[in-house]
Amino acid sequence: QGSLAAQGKADCATGSPSEQTSCLLTLVHAWLTGGKGLEALTPARRALQLSPGNERAKELLFFALQEQAEQQRQRQRCDDVADIVREQGLYAGSISSKSWSGASLVQACWSTLGQTHATAERWPEAVVAYERALLAKPDEPAARQNLAAMEFNWALALAKQRRCEDARPLALRAARVDAVATSVPELLASCAGDRAVEAGNANDWARAVTELRRGLTDAPGNQALTHNLGAALGNWARQLAQQGRCEEALAQGDELKALGKGPLVEQITQRCGRGR
Repeated sequence: QGSLAAQGKADCATGSPSEQTSCLLTLVHAWLTGGKGLEALTPARRALQLSPGNERAKELLFFALQEQAEQQRQRQRCDDVADIVREQGLYAGSISSKSWSGASLVQACWSTLGQTHATAERWPEAVVAYERALLAKPDEPAARQNLAAMEFNWALALAKQRRCEDARPLALRAARVDAVATSVPELLASCAGDRAVEAGNANDWARAVTELRRGLTDAPGNQALTHNLGAALGNWARQLAQQGRCEEALAQGDELKALGKGPLVEQITQRCGRGR
């Protein structure tokens, strides 16, 4: 079949521009219908060069480009797909079907690539791919939901590493989609709680308090964080009093009382009073 193709191209190199165009278009059509669409691209371009206003040449070039776009989509080379689709758009008016959507093809490519990255838990790459999918079709709800899911998964991975500062902006971006929003406070609360435990194990109660307060900013009313804040703040105030830093210890009094630690405030007040 390769020798026949070469013969066909050679035969099309003679005659008038109109005759060459007709020959090339016959060859292109045969290749497109015979499963050799990728080989049809060069002669299709040549036919259009010979006859720039030929609608049939534009139509067949469109479908030759479609074959190339599909091949690149399967390879997940989405920037190449976007370039091909832009060129296809020049000839879309020459096809009989008006249902073609280049944006859908580009979005499908980026979405597939994003899923490939997600399967391998390459969350930054998955987020970029789904951002490009959304850019291709900004009004597509599924694309927005998929992007939010990837942002959430990346935030979750960072939170497990106790990288709360990095996880927070991703999680808050993901929260713009209702399906994800309800899970974001719990994620951020968990990250803050883990960081607070780490600080408490190091006897760094000031840092533990800071982490818990930040967690409650992200997840107001979280019972576990509120309970742990009371314990951590009490330990910090007690530590400050033991160090003779009474003004700092007593400054925590109102918050401690609000957290149900009134008796501890009295103890610290008495201790500091005796120390004066």
